[in-house]
Amino acid sequence: MAAKYHVGRVPQVSDDVRSLSVIARVIGRLEDFVGALRSAFGTLNHRPSDWGDPLRKTARAGGMVYRGIRDPLVVHFALYEREKEVMVLKLLPLPHSFLDTESK
Repeated sequence: MAAKYHVGRVPQVSDDVRSLSVIARVIGRLEDFVGALRSAFGTLNHRPSDWGDPLRKTARAGGMVYRGIRDPLVVHFALYEREKEVMVLKLLPLPHSFLDTESK
């Protein structure tokens, strides 16, 4: 199935993926992490407007910033529905998930 939305990411997201993948690898949960990441990006490619909680309007007209959760991840993304564009802004560990080193 072809993607309905163009999904991009800010440079920081690549760093987020790297650091979270290191945590997942060290604790033996890399496969779970990769599966959640693929699932989240699949949702962003096909139906982002069905996922997440709206947080605020974007500075660029017509957009909304959302927070979506796909255990063990929290994904902050901007959705521009008219343009069919998604921009991933931040990738964080879900609190109290296996990726959350702060709550352990």
